[in-house]
Amino acid sequence: MQSSVSHFIRLSLGNIIQWYDFSLYIYFAHALATAFFPHLSSYQGMRATLLIFFLGFASRMLGGLLLGLWADKREVEKMIHYSVWIMATATTLVAVLPDYHHIGIAAPILLLVLRIVQGFAIGGQFPGLMRYSYERFEANRAFALSLLYSVSTLGCLLATLVGLGLSSFLHGDLIWRCAYGLSGVFFVFYLIFLPSSHAHPVEKEPSTPKNLALSKMLYAQAKPIFACMVLCTVMASMYYIFAAYMVHYMMDQLGFDPAKAFLINALALLFASLIYPLGGYMSDRYSTHKIFYLALAFLALGIFPCLYLLHSKTFIMVSGVMMFLLFLLCMIQGPVSPRLVEPFEQGPSTTLLSIAYNLGNGISGIAPLLALMLVHHFALYGLGFFILALLLMGLLSYRMLCQKL
Repeated sequence: MQSSVSHFIRLSLGNIIQWYDFSLYIYFAHALATAFFPHLSSYQGMRATLLIFFLGFASRMLGGLLLGLWADKREVEKMIHYSVWIMATATTLVAVLPDYHHIGIAAPILLLVLRIVQGFAIGGQFPGLMRYSYERFEANRAFALSLLYSVSTLGCLLATLVGLGLSSFLHGDLIWRCAYGLSGVFFVFYLIFLPSSHAHPVEKEPSTPKNLALSKMLYAQAKPIFACMVLCTVMASMYYIFAAYMVHYMMDQLGFDPAKAFLINALALLFASLIYPLGGYMSDRYSTHKIFYLALAFLALGIFPCLYLLHSKTFIMVSGVMMFLLFLLCMIQGPVSPRLVEPFEQGPSTTLLSIAYNLGNGISGIAPLLALMLVHHFALYGLGFFILALLLMGLLSYRMLCQKL
């Protein structure tokens, strides 16, 4: 058991790199908008930048399908390693990408291409880790899966800390270029600690279900796939808003300087990385339903008071509100994670899970852009009602999913 846990931790290191890479984009959205869309206004540049963020997420669906099929036919661990290779390469190339002043419209086009490659890579990696965790830790599935979210949060935290550190002594484009360049350094460390894929081979599933045509499996599992897709859309959208978009919100709406916004976000993400396993542990020991419904209710009742408290603009109050919001998200996301995998235990499990998960995450990539536009037109009310709409979708999709299990 200890060997399996150690192997699982080492295998998850690539997840830190991938979420570090993906988080950088939205954290440095202001700087990227200036570099790649200087001919647009500040708001229009941010819209164009976040649109590229969404299009990068949309490519996750293709990556999830192709890499999921490959993992089902060959080996999950190899697919996870190759996806990290692709992600790290694309991110490092962003560091040396010429801006609009040097190559014109080709600059944002190349940025979009690299974002699509990043989305393709991450589309196969995380569902593969979810399947691996679900199969390996049967007695503590929620805890094991919540650790994945905790590790992902560490990747976002690393990006925040890098942004905080670099913005303290660098200026202009050097900040985001160095942050992207560090991805290559982190990838070298990943290769050093790379686990042997032969030490813990994944057991193959029975051959009969795998021989079924994928189209028939998709038809048979259409309702669970739809429910999982919507639930993934909700959880991912709230994560991208609370853990990433709020950095921009603190700078644009609260008037915080980048260093202060990054510091508050770092504290909130560190807190969340510790809380995620607690949510999974409680789910394994107690009732997933009670934890989910209570957290959902608290977030629905508290979202507008929390948004109002943010505008106190004090460091302690804003930090406390951010931690509270991420605490509730952890209590929602961690416990329900096994429910996302359970419908796909038979047949091409990684493929079906990847389709549902990446459809949801592909759609959720538009959440920061929608949040930006709603706040621009309706201030905090737009953001608050957006969160409430997501919570309602989450409630309905969770109930639908439970009925299918």
